[in-house]
Amino acid sequence: MSEAYILQKGADNTALIAQSQGSNNYASIRQAGQGHKGEINQVGSDNTAYLNQCSIGGCRHIPSSSELGINQYGQDNFAAVYDTGNSNYSINQTDGDQILVISNMNRGIYIQQ
Repeated sequence: MSEAYILQKGADNTALIAQSQGSNNYASIRQAGQGHKGEINQVGSDNTAYLNQCSIGGCRHIPSSSELGINQYGQDNFAAVYDTGNSNYSINQTDGDQILVISNMNRGIYIQQ
């Protein structure tokens, strides 16, 4: 079991968390501002990936224009994306997984399960 957390504020930040092998891993990227890129890659089972791109005070509608990516390879993984909209998402999972996306308008979503 591994846990990784990244918190960034400002604009045009990039965050990457890579967790290879194992189970019950947790990865969280929280980026406040706009123009961010966030990616989580996990290999194993029962992993959780959480990407949040909002202001630190909450998820009010802010034109964030962010790019988000979650790749989970294994079984029974969970991916959650929470942002203000105007973002592009790519979520790839391989087997028996779950996805939660909470977002405002103007987004592009690519999901492969």
